[in-house]
Amino acid sequence: MKTSIFFARKLRKNQTPSESRLWNVLRNRNFHNLKFKRQKPINVKQFNEKTRFYIVDFYCAQYKLIIEIDGTYHKYFKQHDKEREEILSIYGFHILRFTNNEINSKLEDCLDVILNYISIKKE
Repeated sequence: MKTSIFFARKLRKNQTPSESRLWNVLRNRNFHNLKFKRQKPINVKQFNEKTRFYIVDFYCAQYKLIIEIDGTYHKYFKQHDKEREEILSIYGFHILRFTNNEINSKLEDCLDVILNYISIKKE
């Protein structure tokens, strides 16, 4: 079994309450009939020809949209997240980031941000 698939499956089994809350809205095309996957491995070929994978919280292939939910541990990995985001953006991915607190207390606002991005991409 590929390493990326193994890690993704493990993360799916241990999702955070915030991930679960957002997933309940995004799953089964419930959100504007958009297909989202959770804990999706994304493989990118680096400049040195090595393939690297990133597991993203949620992914909509139609718009190459990645949604990340940042827990408290992300404050210690800001540089890593920035580098990861830069690499993924080179390959045409767009990342929307929300905190656990935003998902838990302002879910509708987060959904509006997602819908706003999709509306812009449709034009």
